[in-house]
Amino acid sequence: MSNGAIVLDTPESIEAYRMMVIVRGMMLENKGMKLTRGPSCYTIARKQYGLKGNKESLLQQMIALCEAQKNKK
Repeated sequence: MSNGAIVLDTPESIEAYRMMVIVRGMMLENKGMKLTRGPSCYTIARKQYGLKGNKESLLQQMIALCEAQKNKK
């Protein structure tokens, strides 16, 4: 594309982007902000990916999952 747009058209790329958004949301929540009016990013990470632990542990686990997803390519 000539306009610089990025197209996420595979399930893998969409999931990788979603994981990155959750990680960024977790980082913002650590600073006191909230990404949505719905469940927190920590709650989404716990339910969606079956993670357990405190906030710092969850963040590190999600970062590791993102790295693993990135290295799958």
